[in-house]
Amino acid sequence: MLSDPQFHKKLNYRTKLFLILVGTIIPLFGIVSYTFYREFTAGIDNRIFEQLNSVRSLKYRQIKQYVDKANLSDTLQDLTAISESRSLAIQNGDTSQYLSLSPIFDILLHREGLGDSGESYLVDSTKKLVSPSRFISRSEQDKIIANTIPVDLALRKTKGQGIHKDYRGIWVFSSYSNIDILGKRMALLSEIDFEEGRKPIIALRNKMIGISFFVIILIVVLAYIISNAIAQPVRLMGKYLTEVTENNHSIPISIPESGDDIADMFRNLKDLVDAKEDAIKFAESLNYNDLESAHTENRSNLGLALLNMKNKLLEEKQQKDEIRRDSIKKIKEAEYKERLRLARDLHDGVGPLLTYLKLQIEAFDSLTTQEKTNIKNTILQIISEVKMVSKNLMPTVLDDFGLIAALENQVNEFNRNDQIKVTLNAHSELDEMKLSNEIKNAVYRIAQELIHNAIKHSGASQIICSVSIFEDYVSLTVSDNGTGFKNDRDNNGMGLMNIKDRIETLNGMFVSERNEGWTVLEIEIPIK
Repeated sequence: MLSDPQFHKKLNYRTKLFLILVGTIIPLFGIVSYTFYREFTAGIDNRIFEQLNSVRSLKYRQIKQYVDKANLSDTLQDLTAISESRSLAIQNGDTSQYLSLSPIFDILLHREGLGDSGESYLVDSTKKLVSPSRFISRSEQDKIIANTIPVDLALRKTKGQGIHKDYRGIWVFSSYSNIDILGKRMALLSEIDFEEGRKPIIALRNKMIGISFFVIILIVVLAYIISNAIAQPVRLMGKYLTEVTENNHSIPISIPESGDDIADMFRNLKDLVDAKEDAIKFAESLNYNDLESAHTENRSNLGLALLNMKNKLLEEKQQKDEIRRDSIKKIKEAEYKERLRLARDLHDGVGPLLTYLKLQIEAFDSLTTQEKTNIKNTILQIISEVKMVSKNLMPTVLDDFGLIAALENQVNEFNRNDQIKVTLNAHSELDEMKLSNEIKNAVYRIAQELIHNAIKHSGASQIICSVSIFEDYVSLTVSDNGTGFKNDRDNNGMGLMNIKDRIETLNGMFVSERNEGWTVLEIEIPIK
C-alpha cells in the first residue's frame, strides 16, 4: 500500500510531513533506546562477572592457603570426616593419608558477594560435585554430576566467564577456573542465577517501556504540531497560487513576520503577482496602443523586462511615426507633382486647343470648309489629349478587362526591353469579382512599382510576378534574380515606402526576403 504511487498522491502535504517526522523520529528513538539498553546490559553483566571473578579468586587463594598449611598427620584420626566423605585421601607410598575438606567447604559455603542465589563449589575430574550444594540435600548429592560447559573448560585448565546452564539446568552467570589440591585437579566455580543478576536490567526495561510509550505519544503530538505549523503556510501558498492561476489578483497576500525562508517565499510570490499585474496592465495598454501609460514600478526581472519592452516599443513607434510622417510628406509631394504635371498637361495641351477652338467657333459662319475641317481635327486632338491624361490617371484596360489583363499589358510593355525578361504567373479565370476597384488598382500600382524598381535598381535579368486570389485575401509576389537590397536605406526608399503605406491603408502585409540568389517581395491584402 505504501509503495503504491496513487496512495502517495492521495495524501496531503501535512499528512506526508507528519508521517515522515513520525517515521523518522520513532525508529531513531527506538535505535537509541535499544543501544542504551544493550550498553547498560553489557555494563551490568560486566559488573556481575567482575564480582564473581573477585569471589572465585578470593576462594581460590583461601583454599590454597589452607592446603599449604594443613598438617596431614593431624587428620589421620578424623574417622568421622573420613566416614562422611569430608576428607581427601592421599596415597603417600604404602600409607594413605587424608586431608580434611571441612574448612574448604566452609570457605565455599560463605556466600558474601553472591547474592541470594549465588554459590561456589568444587567439581572433581570425574565431574562429580565435591562440595555440598546449597540447593540439593546431602543424601542426593552423591548423584550429582556437573556435566556443564564451565566445568569442561575449567578441567581443561581454562579460566573464564560466561552465561551457561549449571548442574541444575538453570541459566547462570559463571566464573570458572581449575585448582590443584594435593595433586588432584578440580574445577572451582562461582555462579549466580541469571534472573537475579538481570533484575536491574528487567526493572530498567520495564521503565524504558513505560517511558518509550510516553515519548512516542509525545513525538506523535509534537510531529502533528510541527507538521501542521509547517504545512499551514504551504497550504496558504497553494491557495494563493490557485487564485493566481485562475487570474484572481485581488486576493491580498499577507507576508509572515517570521523573517525566515517561508516569509521570503511569500514575498517572492507577492512580487510575482505584482509583476504579473504589471504585465497584464502593460498588455492591455498595448491593446489600446497606449504606450505612454504602460509603465511599471516593479523592479523585478519581469518588471525590468517590461520596461525594456516598453522602451523598445516606444522607439519603434517613434521611428514608425517618423517614417510615416516622411512618407506622408513624400506622398503629398508626389501628389503635388502629379497635380502640377496634370495641370501643365491641361494647360499646355488641352488649354491652347480649347482657346483656339473658341476663337474658331466665334467666327464659324465666315469659315471656309477647310477651316471647319481644322476645327473638327482640333476637337479630335482635344479628345485624344483628355484620353491620354485620363489613361495616366487610371488605365482603361484595368476598368475594361480587369486586373490580370492590365498586368499582362503592363508586362508586355516591360518586355519591350530585350535585356530583361518579365514573366506573369496568373490565371485568366481567377475570380476577380471578389476584388473591389480599390484593391484592383492597388495591386496593379504595387506590381507596376515593384517591377519598375527591380528593372531600374536590381540589375536582374529575370523578374517573375505572381498573382493569386484566395477566399479571404489576394496575394502578389514579385521575385527577381538581382542584387537585392544593399542596406536598410534601399529597403525604405520612396517607392517602397509608398507601397508600404498603400498596403497598410488596406490592412495588408508586406514581407521581403532573400532566398537562394532571388529577392522575393510578397504582399497579402485581405479581400473583406
